[in-house]
Amino acid sequence: FRRVDVSTQIAMVTTWVLVALISGLSVRGEGGFFPTSELQDVRELTNETYRSLVSGGVDDKGGKTFHVVVFYKSMGEKKDKRYKMSEKVRTPLIKAAKKLRSTAVMVSAIDYANETNRAIFDEAGLGLEDIPTIKIFSPDGNSDGFSGKMVKLAEIVEEKVQKYVENHLARLMPLLAPKQKVYKAFKKDKEMPKVVLVLEPKGKGKQRKMAYEAMAALSIHFEGRLKFAYTKHRKVAKAFGGGSLPAVFLVPKGEKFDSNRAYTGTLAYRPLRTWLDQFAPPPPDAPKVIPPVPSIDVIPQITSTGCLKTYCVNRGGVCIISLLPVTSLSKGETGYYLESMRLVRRALADKLGLTQLDSINFIWIDSQAQQSWLEKTLGLSPAEYARTVAIYPKKASIAHYIGKFSPPEISTWISQASRGKAMVEPLPSGIDLMSAPPMVVTDNMETCENLETPLPNRVLPDSFKSRRGSASRSSKTSRKRPTPVGPIVKNKFQRPRSKAGKSYDLSAETFENVLASPSNWIVWFKRGEASAEEEKAWTKAARSLKGMVQFGIVGEKDREALLSTVGIEDHQNAVFRIFPAKPLWKDPLDEDTSKLDESYWSEELSEISEKALMDFALNMLKESVKIPIFPIAEGKQETSLQSFIQIAGLQKPKMVLFPSKDLKEPPYLLKALAIEFGNILDFGYSIASDKQLAMNFQVDKFPSLIIIAPSAAPEGGQGEVKLQAMRYPGHMSFNAVSIFIEQNIRFAPGQGPPSGGPANAKDEL
Repeated sequence: FRRVDVSTQIAMVTTWVLVALISGLSVRGEGGFFPTSELQDVRELTNETYRSLVSGGVDDKGGKTFHVVVFYKSMGEKKDKRYKMSEKVRTPLIKAAKKLRSTAVMVSAIDYANETNRAIFDEAGLGLEDIPTIKIFSPDGNSDGFSGKMVKLAEIVEEKVQKYVENHLARLMPLLAPKQKVYKAFKKDKEMPKVVLVLEPKGKGKQRKMAYEAMAALSIHFEGRLKFAYTKHRKVAKAFGGGSLPAVFLVPKGEKFDSNRAYTGTLAYRPLRTWLDQFAPPPPDAPKVIPPVPSIDVIPQITSTGCLKTYCVNRGGVCIISLLPVTSLSKGETGYYLESMRLVRRALADKLGLTQLDSINFIWIDSQAQQSWLEKTLGLSPAEYARTVAIYPKKASIAHYIGKFSPPEISTWISQASRGKAMVEPLPSGIDLMSAPPMVVTDNMETCENLETPLPNRVLPDSFKSRRGSASRSSKTSRKRPTPVGPIVKNKFQRPRSKAGKSYDLSAETFENVLASPSNWIVWFKRGEASAEEEKAWTKAARSLKGMVQFGIVGEKDREALLSTVGIEDHQNAVFRIFPAKPLWKDPLDEDTSKLDESYWSEELSEISEKALMDFALNMLKESVKIPIFPIAEGKQETSLQSFIQIAGLQKPKMVLFPSKDLKEPPYLLKALAIEFGNILDFGYSIASDKQLAMNFQVDKFPSLIIIAPSAAPEGGQGEVKLQAMRYPGHMSFNAVSIFIEQNIRFAPGQGPPSGGPANAKDEL
């Protein structure tokens, strides 16, 4: 899109109006009745796209869907009744399309004024006298005309969709109950991936209803490609492990229930559809021709400095950047995140209005492909999880979203950021985004690639220009950059949904979990057959450590090949090897130090017993003295919660433990969590069981863990920082807390929180 100055625009509009007056026609203007540049969801169809989508009963993704089509006329004589009636239909149709957006319904329009579309009207049995007409097409090819009040259109279509699902429920989404033939047949089915919605046994909550309706719509969309079911029975739900309900689980093709993948995103139709797309086989009738994508749904990928200027810097306002590590996200995850951000964008359009939305620019960057550029330009360290930041080009400052990847929460934060109320930090000194350094992996530095549809040019509203600048944080708080997360683990072990720890079988393919994860590991390199007592002692020690120190076994037949693959000299007399977390390295600041340092062989264990293994593992946690865990004691300025936040800085959220008794040092659990998640969280603990401090965060049970993050900047950049707290609600064990952190801070829907299959009853979270 080229920019057009105001005088040129006026000339173009004047010419268009004059042509319309001379010809005696009434017209809506360039772009038709339903232009993609407007915030609306009605898709304009042509002869080709109608046959590709409506005749095929599919949407633009190739999934089965209902179609609501208005047959209308976009121009005519001044007194043309058909044109005037079409005008009256336009606004209520747009409103209906908005209500139906998160369902298996596509709302579209086909114009009689376009002569190439006349054949479609003839096939539908519609003449000029029938315009406008609305038809509703179901996925099975049946169609009905609509003759009711337009304000009832969305409601009537929703009823048709629900009735369709009810009539085909046994086939599309059966109810699973123990000992029933349907349940047994569903479990045995290995022809396609399976999707199960687990609901609470009782209840009529809004979230429960929304989840059920989304799954019903998805069962239509993915018919023949994914097999859907739902359950309200506890015994069936147990097969998927613990967790809050409602919940959605996917079982890959040919695998058992305990190999499920847990969906942890928003329980809404479009994000779920995008997430499930990665597991479904391609649609058999994928449309060859589709109508243009609405411009509000286009989020450009920034691949060059020219692209950055076009869609961020030159537009002014604030730029919301989704940083997505494409390589480490499983197939389809990038699409999931972008679909979620589209939800955010539309929610903001409703909340703020189009004028203010004009000053918020949504873009995304592959954070792995542009890793060095992000570090140099925005001061961001590498990370293997999705992040959201706000950039203020004119002020050369940045704000970080901290919290769960949730469209409603991100929407609230972006609204604050657009009004200058987010916590901001300056960009690295000397960086001017107008002359930012070149990006990596790009052919042309001055163009913007990989856009499906160009965004319309926009003008920054005067109201935003006159708005006060973004507030910066108090000068008392120090800036602190996050520690890089290190290598990405491709074949990552699933974290068990269990209170108990476990021992992992290691191979050359999975050994990267030992070398690249932040955890402490003890690995047993077997020689010969181990006795039953030794096996039992090892298993019991692994369980008792509850994941705080990881245990792994390399079988004798894999020993030599594995050691050779990872470059470890085979010590003939050594049985155990420590692969320590960074705080235990001889010199944690030395980049040449690693878990492969030869000094970490251990021959201290002459026998394998539960006590010896436990003592050995706990000593590793005791020696982790270099982990910064802040002791909090109110009453002393240097150890207050406020001091903790000021010293640690605002770059990362804070996890604070409120104990049930006085503590002299942090417990093993907190040390293990700090080792595992120190790159994304700062850790502190209350020395005394300070109930008054805890009550400030509505904590009334002990021990308790909370995550604290800033919610808004102080007025004028000075004064107290406003905080928000998220309480950990589960069992006080390493695995359970880790899953909570991964859900709320390090969110990656395709990987976590992994279920790890069912646990023993006494171990369930």
